[in-house]
Amino acid sequence: MRGLISDGDKSYKSIADDLEVPHQLCTFHLMNNLMRELIKPINKLKRRTKTLTNKIEEIKDKLPFLKHTKTKKKNKENI
Repeated sequence: MRGLISDGDKSYKSIADDLEVPHQLCTFHLMNNLMRELIKPINKLKRRTKTLTNKIEEIKDKLPFLKHTKTKKKNKENI
């Protein structure tokens, strides 16, 4: 049995049809296409994680100040 293995260019489909042979992607291009679909959501998650990590760090930096401020207010109320 004969077949046509290609990089997925659309013109190969018509050639395979004319030759009446099956057409499939080579392993590299098949994996490349699959990874392309995964990269977008992965990058979106990475950006979201980075944003949230930065927000957490900002809050951590403010915590000592906020704790100190609360302690001062409590002390003033007790006097």
